[in-house]
Amino acid sequence: MKLYRKQFINWIFVLFISLLFLNQAVYAENNLADQTIEQSLSQSEKREENQGTDDSVLGNERREGSPSGSSRLARAIGGTGTEADPFTVASRTELSEAMNAINTDPGAGPYHIQFTADIIFVSSSLYDIYKDVIIDGQGFYMYASSQNQGTYLFRIQTPNINMTIKNLNFGKEGYINGGGNEISTLPASGIVTSANASIPFHLSVENITVYSNYVGRRFFTENQESTITFYGENTIAVEDAFLIPQSSIIDMWHVTFAENSITHLNSGSSLPNSAIFYPRLATGQSSTDQRLQIQLEDNSEVIINANIPQLGITPVGYDLYVGQGSRLVYESSGSANIGLAQQVSTATSVINVEKDAQLTFNTNSDFSPILTPSSKVMFNVNEPELIRFKKRSTIVVSSLGGFQFNRLDGESGEIGGYQFNAQDRYGQAVSKDITTGQLFDLSTIGVTNEVIYQKKFDIQTVDTSPEVDLDLSELTTTIETVTPSNRPLTNHQFILSKEPLWSGTSINTEAAQTQITTTTPATSGVLAIETSETEQTWKQEKLHAGTYYIYVKVTGVIQEDPELQKYLSNSLWKEIVVDVPKSVLSVEVPLEKFFTAREAGEFDELAAAQPIISHSNFPIDFSVTEVTEHSIEETPVNLVNDVLQDAHKHLRLHLAATNGQHSGPLTLGENQSDSIEVLPFVNDPLKLYLKGEYSGPIFDKHDVRYRFIYTLTAQS
Repeated sequence: MKLYRKQFINWIFVLFISLLFLNQAVYAENNLADQTIEQSLSQSEKREENQGTDDSVLGNERREGSPSGSSRLARAIGGTGTEADPFTVASRTELSEAMNAINTDPGAGPYHIQFTADIIFVSSSLYDIYKDVIIDGQGFYMYASSQNQGTYLFRIQTPNINMTIKNLNFGKEGYINGGGNEISTLPASGIVTSANASIPFHLSVENITVYSNYVGRRFFTENQESTITFYGENTIAVEDAFLIPQSSIIDMWHVTFAENSITHLNSGSSLPNSAIFYPRLATGQSSTDQRLQIQLEDNSEVIINANIPQLGITPVGYDLYVGQGSRLVYESSGSANIGLAQQVSTATSVINVEKDAQLTFNTNSDFSPILTPSSKVMFNVNEPELIRFKKRSTIVVSSLGGFQFNRLDGESGEIGGYQFNAQDRYGQAVSKDITTGQLFDLSTIGVTNEVIYQKKFDIQTVDTSPEVDLDLSELTTTIETVTPSNRPLTNHQFILSKEPLWSGTSINTEAAQTQITTTTPATSGVLAIETSETEQTWKQEKLHAGTYYIYVKVTGVIQEDPELQKYLSNSLWKEIVVDVPKSVLSVEVPLEKFFTAREAGEFDELAAAQPIISHSNFPIDFSVTEVTEHSIEETPVNLVNDVLQDAHKHLRLHLAATNGQHSGPLTLGENQSDSIEVLPFVNDPLKLYLKGEYSGPIFDKHDVRYRFIYTLTAQS
C-alpha cells in the first residue's frame, strides 16, 4: 500500500514538470515570434519563390509547436473577441487564427481584434470575413515582406458585412525588404474586397494610413451597393512608380467622409485614364443608371494633392455632395493638369455645395480633358464660403469652360449675396453677379487663369437721422452694420436723390443694380453723389422737407488668404427711403413798402426792394388776401385792375418779387391774386417791391396808404 502511493506521487510530479515546460515553450514562442520574423524574412521570401503554393507557407506556420488546433488557438491569441476583451494578435498566424475563431463561433458579432505588434503579410496572407468585425491596429503597421503582393488581405464572403478598420497603417514608407528594395506593395485586389461582385459590404476606416509605391489597390469592389466611410484622420499616399494605368485611389461606388473627418489623398501619378474615384463594373454589368456617389458630411475635409488626371471617371457621371462647413481641395503639382470628370458626352456630373463649404481646384495650364459641349459638370451652390478654380500657368490663353453654376439660395431671378471675381489676360478686374435660378457658365467670364466664387458684402443696417430746426435741415447717413463684419472695407458710395433710380419689381435684379451704378449728377432727381475710402458717414445739409432716396454700397477685402485679397467683393446697392420732416413756419416779411409815381405811366421800386426771408425748410406761398385803404386824407386815386385809356387818377398796383413773380393787380377788399413762392436755404434771398401804372394827371400830390393782409402757406 505504501509502494503504490509513492509511485502515484512521482507520476503526478513528472506530469506537472512536463506541463510547466510546455507552457514555458509556448510563452517563449509568442514573445519571440515577432522578434525573429524580420530576421527570417529573406528565408520566407525564398520559400514563397520555391514552394508550389502560398498555402504551404501558412500551413507550416499553423503547424508550429501545436499538437492540436484547439490548444494552439487557446495559446496563440488572447481575449474572447468582445469590445471589452478583444482578440489580441501579434503575427499574421495569430490574425488568421483569430479570423478562424470568429468564423466558427456561433455568435453574430461584431467581433473585436486588436493588434499588439506590426504584422508583415506575405502573398499567402488571405483573411476571409464572414461576420461583422472591428480591427483596431493601435497604431501598428501591416506591410508586405516582398513585391509579391498577393490577391487581397481581407475578403468579404457574406453579404452586408460591416467591417471597421481603425488605427492601423498599411504599407510602410522607407521599409527595405529582404531583397534590399524600398518597396511598399498592396494586394492586387485591395486591402479589402468582396469575394465576387454580388456581395455588398460596408467598410468603415478610422485613423488609418495607406502607403504604396508598387502596384496594388487599396479598397476595391465591383459591387454597386458597397460603401466605404472615412472617420477621424486618414491618409492614402500612392507614389507614381509602377502604378498601373486606369487605376484610382478608391475603387468603390459609394464613398463617405464622415462629419469632422480629415482625409488626405496623395499621389504623384500622372498616368492617363486614372482618377481619384474610379469604381468598376463586373463583366456584363451595365451602368446606365448607376452613378458614383461621394459625400463629404458637415465640417469634413478632403485634401487631394495628386497628379492623377481626373477627380472621377464613370460612364454616366457622379454626384458629389459637399456638406456645410466642409472643405474639398483637389490640386496637382508641377506641369500636371487635372480635370473634374471623364464621362460620356451626354452625361452631367453634379457637385452639390452647401453653406460655408470651400472648394479649390488647382491645375497647371488647363482643366483637361476638355469636356465635350454636351458633357457637363454642374455646381449646385447653396451659400458656400468659397469656390476657386486656378490655373498656375503664367500664360493666359483660354477661359474656364465646361463648368456650370446653378445658384440655389436667394430669391429666384435676383442677384446679391455672391459674385464671381477674376482677372483678365491684361490683369484687369472682372466681376460678375450670379442670378438665382439661372444657369451660369464660367466661360462667359472670358479669358482668365483664375475664377473665384465668393460672398458679397451685405449691408445689414443703415441709420438715417434727419435733424430739423429753424435754419437747420440736415440728413446724416451712416452705414452701421456690414457682414462679414471683421473684414476691411476699401470704398463707401452714397447717392442722394429725390426720385427712385431704378425701375422694375425688385432692386436686387441685375438690371436695377446697373441703373443705379450708372447714375451721374445729371441723372434726373440726383442731388449728390459721394465716394469715400474711409468714411462710412455722410451728411447732407439745407435739405427741403420731403421724401428722399438714399443709396449706399460698399467694397472691401472679404478673403483672409493674402493670395485672394486682390479679388475685392462689393455689396449690392441698398436703398433707404427717408422723410425729412417740416420745421416750424417762420418767415421774415418787410413791414412797409413805398412807391412814388412822378409821371403818368408805369413805375417800379426795384431799387427799394426788401428781402423776404424764410427760416423754414420747405417752400412757402406768400399771398395778399385783402387790401384796405388807410390814407390820411380822402383821395381821388382809385385802385383798379386795368388802367383805361383817358382815365384819370387810376392806379394799378402789384407786389413784385426780384425773381419775376408778382401778386396783383391789388384792389380794395378781398384779393385772389397769384401767390409768391418763398424758398428755403437760398443764397440770394428773394426781395419784394411795388410796381404798377398811374394814369395821371400829375398836377396834384396825393398821399395814399394801403394795408395788406397776407397769408403764408406751406406748400404740400
